[in-house]
Amino acid sequence: MIQLPPNKLDCLTFVAGLGFNLYDWQKRSLAHLSIGHPTAIVACNGAGKTSTVLAPAALWCLHTWPLARVVVTSASHSQLEKQFFAELSRYQNHPLFRSYKFLASEIQSGAGGYITGISVDHPGRAEGYHQREDSPVMLLIDEAKSVDDAVFAAFDKCTPSFVAYGSSAGPPRGSFYACFTGRRDFWSCITVKSSDCPHISPESIERDRRIMGEHSEEFRSKHRAEFCGEDGRSCIRAEDVRLAIDSPPDYSEGPSAYFIDWAATADGDEIVIAKWEGNRGSLEDIFRDNSTQAVRRVAAFLKARQVGLVYADAGGAGVVLNNDLREASGKLITVRGVNNGSAPKDPEVYSLLNAEQWTEFSHELEKRKVILPNDGELIKQLSGRRRTYDEHNRIKLERKVAMRARGLSSPDRADAIIGAWAAAKQCRNSDEFYASTQALAARMRRERLFDTPFIRF
Repeated sequence: MIQLPPNKLDCLTFVAGLGFNLYDWQKRSLAHLSIGHPTAIVACNGAGKTSTVLAPAALWCLHTWPLARVVVTSASHSQLEKQFFAELSRYQNHPLFRSYKFLASEIQSGAGGYITGISVDHPGRAEGYHQREDSPVMLLIDEAKSVDDAVFAAFDKCTPSFVAYGSSAGPPRGSFYACFTGRRDFWSCITVKSSDCPHISPESIERDRRIMGEHSEEFRSKHRAEFCGEDGRSCIRAEDVRLAIDSPPDYSEGPSAYFIDWAATADGDEIVIAKWEGNRGSLEDIFRDNSTQAVRRVAAFLKARQVGLVYADAGGAGVVLNNDLREASGKLITVRGVNNGSAPKDPEVYSLLNAEQWTEFSHELEKRKVILPNDGELIKQLSGRRRTYDEHNRIKLERKVAMRARGLSSPDRADAIIGAWAAAKQCRNSDEFYASTQALAARMRRERLFDTPFIRF
């Protein structure tokens, strides 16, 4: 983080001094951006992210460090000039900036610093910006949903002091979407809904709700800043996943269960052990290993935790691996195989068991009943898999080969979490679960493997 020079205003004070009465989300956005947190803002239509956050932040940076380099791009060069630099031009007669030179897509401080707009047609121009002590670099992308991934890749090669990407919501794909899913751990993610903007009247929101429908993609995108659109056919909504992580419900006790998702192929799939306890899920172990050591590692993991009953993927090679796990544990562990391709409980609505479990889990998320681990890849997998329909109009899930064709990885972590959740539901009234785990704990104590008594969940 570059230190604020003496006698210079912090970003919030500076922007407020330009005449803004900032909302909470604007304060949070500017605060994160100004201390060097990479910041991604997905906003409802008409929120004012360009005029109240991105453009003022650019001016703050150039005013604070006269040698600063602020690089901005947008969906098109026309949009860059007519929106972003049009906002900046409002300040050309402000006392702080009277010595600045305002051009169509560049502002020069007179000391060597600048705010410059670059065309999205030439991503190579976005490379080569590296901060210096007296010359920080700020990288801004406006309407980021429409900017090519090559521009994001070019920005990734820079060493900036400040980074912010802002946009209205778009389809659930691309580099901007990844900031809120797979790369979420590296970003300060801010979602701005119409209800967060006092200048958007409740009457206009209610009118759109009635006209568009509360659950329509148009309403969700415009007012809730949800990623949807032409690709918005996900079985689980990204917004529900984000809420489960950002605003989780209180923890409630309940049965626990472990689930193993074995690697389906040898081309990079993960082996995932997930646990569900009460209303909370966790990813306990994740690794890649196609050797015989993988089963031994899983067995050692479960024995160390005195797990007497485990549920596991029984599709493909899963049957063999489950048998190997029993043997590797010295037959201490009971393995219940779950074939996601088997018949569902409600065959009139769902084509296969996995579609039923994913859909039921999505309902739990919608009702804000579950707590999820803050894992970027899990978020991406849960919200990335599409719901489709078979010839009988029954719900089914997008096949993994189709997901790979869209550039998505196998949803191993999502399958493990949902498998553990379904297993915990099954264990709620299962005497077998308690008996098998109690028997394992007793045998381990007899063999002096562990001295601690088993505690029933």
